Amino acid sequence: MCSKESEITTAVYKERFLIQILYILLEFTITFQWIQYSIVPGAIKQLYKVDAVAVNWTTSVWYLSYVIAILPFAFFIKKTGLRSTVIYGSLLNLLGTVLKCFSVEEDKFWLTMCGQTLASLSGVLVYSIPTELTATWFPLNEVSTATSTSLAASLLGTAIGFLVPPFMIENLSNQECIKYGLLRIFIGQAIVSLIIFILILIFFKDKPELPPSVAQLKVDQSEKVPTYCSTLKTLSKNRTFVILFVAFGLVKGINDALQSNLGEIISLRFSSHNRIAGIFGLMSMIAAVPGSLLFGYVMDKTHKHKLLILITFVFTLICLIAFSLFLQFQYVWCFAYVLLVNGFFAGGILPLGFEFAAEVTYPIAPTITAGLLHTSYHFFGYIYNIIYAFIMQNYGYMYANYIFVSSIAVALLSSFLIQSSLKRQEANIV
Repeated sequence: MCSKESEITTAVYKERFLIQILYILLEFTITFQWIQYSIVPGAIKQLYKVDAVAVNWTTSVWYLSYVIAILPFAFFIKKTGLRSTVIYGSLLNLLGTVLKCFSVEEDKFWLTMCGQTLASLSGVLVYSIPTELTATWFPLNEVSTATSTSLAASLLGTAIGFLVPPFMIENLSNQECIKYGLLRIFIGQAIVSLIIFILILIFFKDKPELPPSVAQLKVDQSEKVPTYCSTLKTLSKNRTFVILFVAFGLVKGINDALQSNLGEIISLRFSSHNRIAGIFGLMSMIAAVPGSLLFGYVMDKTHKHKLLILITFVFTLICLIAFSLFLQFQYVWCFAYVLLVNGFFAGGILPLGFEFAAEVTYPIAPTITAGLLHTSYHFFGYIYNIIYAFIMQNYGYMYANYIFVSSIAVALLSSFLIQSSLKRQEANIV
């Protein structure tokens, strides 16, 4: 489909769906690995003879990698484009999964951490580009839905990461059963990662021949290409983006820290914790998928970005308060229901944050704003993950939950100061 008006030419290609599917498959295989160790802490402690802190590092390394690598990787993405970024991200992911296949021995925890580090670095590349990819390939009336669909894949990958390890490891007390279960997981994900890498090499393109929207055309035709430092300076003066950067990072980071510690929390409060933790984590992530899709669709139809963000923050706060109460009284199914509701609203946080940031900072590249938002929530996720684990081990989970509740309350209050300025939508008017 093409549209021409004077010298303005745009086109929408069916090939955009193939590009998105390849990206979704890659994102799925990466996010699957994030939680696969910490959801079965007993098995990992038993096999590698490590403590809870070491198990916690299998997820914390993802946060740390993002905080350290985002600046050089953002420069790399800007210089090389979408195709090279996705290829290198897929290659790092493949190498990480292969290393894990050789790490299933008592003295190979260091190799496991190397595999997790490579997977997390691949995530830094891949997670930074969903808004850039959709803006490059999709018309403006589809970008929010397309972005939320891509991000839903990461939620689904995490959901499967919650489910598979507890059910593949049948006997926590048997060393050989643990090894066999982990090896099956690692070999399977290595094979899938190899297939996806080959498909990306063959089919993934950098951009279409013609841009899909007037707003993207203006970006492509812009003669002035700002440096990364000047872009950061511009963003630091954008009050709306700064508030969004902090509030988004707090809420998403706390949600991720809670998921990272879910296995340990449940092991302290409920019996049969190995499989219950996996089921509860799966429920939360599965609920996040329709949440992501619904909020993306509503964004495209209403453009009420600020209102939708406030709604997700309010319900996240309510759910965390209920989470603490039901955990205290050991109401297991009420606890599960709260995780389900929280997962639904948490699923909308990523697409809302990324798309709103792209709107209020246009014409700055969405890769940069998405990368900074990722940095924010990985930084806060890393800090709160360590704080929560430390306080839970030394003072109890309720004190840790108090910190989470108060932090989300601060994020919610600060979000009322955000101004809703949809610059990209305005630029699309010819």
